[in-house]
Parts: sequence; C-alpha cells; structure tokens
Amino acid sequence: MHPLRTPEPLPASQPVAYVVLRTTLHCAHCSTLHESCQILLRCELPSRTGLAKVIQMKALQGEPEWNLPIERRALEIKRIPFCHECWDATRPTTDHPAIARLPLPPSQDDRLLGSHKPEVTESADGTSRAAQRPKLKSADDLLAALD
Repeated sequence: MHPLRTPEPLPASQPVAYVVLRTTLHCAHCSTLHESCQILLRCELPSRTGLAKVIQMKALQGEPEWNLPIERRALEIKRIPFCHECWDATRPTTDHPAIARLPLPPSQDDRLLGSHKPEVTESADGTSRAAQRPKLKSADDLLAALD
C-alpha cells in the first residue's frame, strides 16, 4: 500500500514591480481631458510545470512596502459623451445639452409582466381592428386542468 503524500504548498507570489496605470477620458461635450492614476503591484507566481510564470496584478492598498522598480503604462484614451465638469447641477439632468436632443425611452404603458400587445387584424372591407383579447381563466378552470 502506498503512503499518502501531502501536496506541496503553493508558492508565494513574488512582488516584482509597481505599475502606475494612467487612464485618460475625453469628454465629447466640453472637450476636456480627464486623467487619473491607479497604482498596481505586479507579482509573479513561479510555475509548477516549469513553463511561463503567472503574473498577478493587485491594487496597491495603502503605502508601498518594498523598494521595487516603477513601470508606467497608459491606457488608450476613452471617449465619454459628457463629464462631471460640464454637467450643471443647477438644472434638471434631462436638460443637459449632450442628451436633451435624445428621445425618451419607450413607454411600457404600465403593462403587467406577461401581457401581450394586441394584434391588429384587417377585415375584408379594409378596416383594421384589434383582435379579441383571450378569455381569462378562472381558478376553477386551472384546477380542473390539473386533474
């Protein structure tokens, strides 16, 4: 009988570098560029198979702990329709010039979930009329269907 072997513990991640990730947003309404940064800690996990190392990016929580190289990376510029600077808090949000020209969302007519839109049928004389609504079943009808 073979003795049971306990698995080797997983290797700890090794901090390699700090990564400063710069994000740039371009407001299409006021043409302002907004930049923000996030600092990540890049860690490597040794491979258990001898192949490539696994890279793990963790958000830096608090102050840096180690003397590591700093890498700078810039993401591509993302375009947004309006921003916090061109939004005027003194007027209703629907009056913002970037969205005031847009239509309102379609109304749901306070319909119940599962209700249907009535179908329009055309009669022989060419006039249109809504089809008859299906007759609602009573609780007795439903119980009888189960028997």
